[in-house]
Amino acid sequence: LKASCGKTSLLLNRLDEARSQGVNITADIYPYEYWESTIWVLLPDRDANDLKEIQFVLDELTPADGIIFTHYQPEPAFAGRSVKEIAELKGLGEAQTVAYLMKESAAWSKDHDNQSAERIMGRSMRDKDIAALLTWPHINLCTDGSYTGHPRGFGAFPRVFSKFARQMKVLDVEAVVQRMTSNAAKNMGFTQRGEIRVGAIADLVLFDPDTIRDRASLLHPQALSQGVVKVWVSGILAFNNGSTTKARPGRILRARK
Repeated sequence: LKASCGKTSLLLNRLDEARSQGVNITADIYPYEYWESTIWVLLPDRDANDLKEIQFVLDELTPADGIIFTHYQPEPAFAGRSVKEIAELKGLGEAQTVAYLMKESAAWSKDHDNQSAERIMGRSMRDKDIAALLTWPHINLCTDGSYTGHPRGFGAFPRVFSKFARQMKVLDVEAVVQRMTSNAAKNMGFTQRGEIRVGAIADLVLFDPDTIRDRASLLHPQALSQGVVKVWVSGILAFNNGSTTKARPGRILRARK
C-alpha cells in the first residue's frame, strides 16, 4: 500500500528486534518496483463486480498505468499494455476496465480447462525502499520469478550492481556479492556453496564490476545482461562470453539439516 512506502526503517527495526531475541529471521528481495502475478491477486475476495474495492486498489496499491499485462489470452493484443491504455481503447473507466478484464479472463479459463488466462506486472514498490532494505546485513537477493514475463528473471542480479551499487551507491560490490552468495547459501542451509574456499563447490561468476548491468526490460524481459564473462556451475564452465556451453551440471539443491 502507498501508506507503507517510506517506512522501511520501521520494518528493519522490527526484524532487528526479533533477531536480538534469538529469532533467526532473514529476508530476500529483488530489485524492481514491479511485481508479477495474476490480476486476481488484486482482489482477495475475487469479486470482479466490486468496483469500490477495485478503485481502492487503483488508488492505494497500484495505479492503472502501473498494471501491465505480460499476456492476456482473451485479447492477445493487450500484452504489453497497461490498464490505463486498455481503458482508453475501450472507452471505459479504469475500475470498470479492471472488472471487464477479470470477467473476460475468468470466462476464457472456464472454456479452456481452467488454464491461466493472464499475467500482470504491478508497480507497488519504490526504489528508495528497495535501497534501504538492501542495506540490511541479513538480506539476500533473489529473482522471485522465472525466465518469462518479468525482467527480473534475466536482470535481477546485474541490476543490483548497476543501479544500486554504481548509480545509487547504496552498497559496494563486495556487499552485493555477499548478499548474492554467502548470505543466500547460509539462509537456505547450503553448507558447501556460496563461498570461495577449499572444499566448497565451485559455483563461480567472472564479471566486470565496471560494466555489468541489466538489459532486460518490461518490453524485452529476456534480454541478456552485459558484463558477465563466464559462469561455472559445480566447477564446470556453463556460460562463456555471451553463450551457454551446452553443459548442464546444475541440480536440485536441498538444505542439510
